[in-house]
Amino acid sequence: MAGELLHFLLQRLEQLPSATFRESELASVSTSQFRSLARQGLLVYQQKDPEQQRFPCPTPCEVACDRVVGQVGGKTVAICEVWPEVVNVPLSAADLAVYAFGMDHFLDCFREANGMTGSFGLLSDRLFRIGERRIGQVTTEVFLCLVNEASRAEAVLATVQGHRLDGGRALCIFPSFAVTDPLQVQKWGHEQIGLATFSEAVKLPTLQINLSVVERQPGIKARASYPARTPAEERDYGNHQLAYLCQDRLHFSGTWQARRHTIRMNETERQLADHLTRLLVRLVIELKKGRGGWVSTGVLERENIVVGRTVHQAVSDLRKALLGALLDDVDGTKLIQNDGKRRYRLSTHPNYVYPPQAGLPGSQDWFVLTLNNLKKAGVKAREKRAVQQKRWAQRPGPSARP
Repeated sequence: MAGELLHFLLQRLEQLPSATFRESELASVSTSQFRSLARQGLLVYQQKDPEQQRFPCPTPCEVACDRVVGQVGGKTVAICEVWPEVVNVPLSAADLAVYAFGMDHFLDCFREANGMTGSFGLLSDRLFRIGERRIGQVTTEVFLCLVNEASRAEAVLATVQGHRLDGGRALCIFPSFAVTDPLQVQKWGHEQIGLATFSEAVKLPTLQINLSVVERQPGIKARASYPARTPAEERDYGNHQLAYLCQDRLHFSGTWQARRHTIRMNETERQLADHLTRLLVRLVIELKKGRGGWVSTGVLERENIVVGRTVHQAVSDLRKALLGALLDDVDGTKLIQNDGKRRYRLSTHPNYVYPPQAGLPGSQDWFVLTLNNLKKAGVKAREKRAVQQKRWAQRPGPSARP
C-alpha cells in the first residue's frame, strides 16, 4: 500500500475528519500512488458541480478566503470575490476532480492483513475500531484515532476506555500525533491502553501491525508467557547453527474437513488448505531432525511439495494464512525463515511442534505418514483436474452441436 500518500491523507484527516481531496494535490504528492489507491478503492470519486465548488486561494492576503469557481471566456477559473483585480486562476480537470478517503475499505484492509476479528467501524467522527487480535491469553483491540491536539486525544481515549473489552488491552494508533506528556502516557498505560504513531505500529506497504509496541509503554501488563525454556532448549537457541528466531507453539489437530486441515498456532486455530499443510508438514519433518530445519527450494520442488506455483509464492501464502496467530512476528518472515540461499525453515524449537493428541512432542511418524497422504491426495486432485480439462477441451463447439 502506498506509503507517502497514505500518510498525507491520514494527516489531513487528523485535522479534519470530513476532508476531501483534489486530484491535483494528490498527484502532486505521487501520481503512481494516487492511481494505486484509487484502484484499491481507498480514494472514492465525489461527483460535484464545478460551479458550486470553492477553490483554495493560492494568493497570500490578509483575508485568506477560498475562491469561487466560474466560467470566464469559456474557461473554468477560480475567481477572487474580495479583490477583483487579482488575476483569475485557470483550473484543470484534475483541479475539479474531488475524492474522499474510503475509510471502511481501509479498515477492511487492516483487518485482512492482521487476521483480526470482532466488530469494526465508526465510534465517533475521530475514532474507529479496527478489530481485535488474540495472542496467547491476551486480546488486544486496535483503534485508529484521528486527533491532532492533546485535548482531543484525551476525549478520544476516554471513549476508547468506555468501549474496551473487559480484561483485554487496547492499542490506539495516531497517524502522526504523539502523546508526549509522560503522566498521560503512564495514566493510559495503567488503563491498559497503549499509544503509538502510525509509523511506530504499522508496517507499510502490508499494513501489518506490530502489537509488541503495546508492551513498551509504562504500566501495560506483559502478556502471559509460555513456560520457561529448559536448559537444553536454551542451548539450542544460543547455538549459532540452530539459532531459532521464534517460540511459537504449533499443534496439529489431525482433523480436516473439505480438504482444509485444522491447526492451532499458539492459542489461535487456523484452517489450512492441502497444499499449505503439505508445505508446513514438510518443514516440520526437517525441523524434527534437529539439524536446523533448512529445506532448499529444489528439494521442495523435486518432492512435489510445491506444485503449480513457485516455492516463494507458496511460502508467502502460508505466512499470510498464519497472520494474527503469531507471538512477535509481524509478517511471518521470522517463523518461516529464509536464509537468502533459496532455503526455508520453520524457525521455532522442535519441542514446540506437537502431533495430534500428544501432551509432549512425539516422533516423526505421524508427520511422515500425513505428508505421504497429502502428496497422494495432491496427485489424485491433479489427475482429476487434468481429466476434467481434457473432457472440456474435447467438447464439440456450438456449430457442431445438434
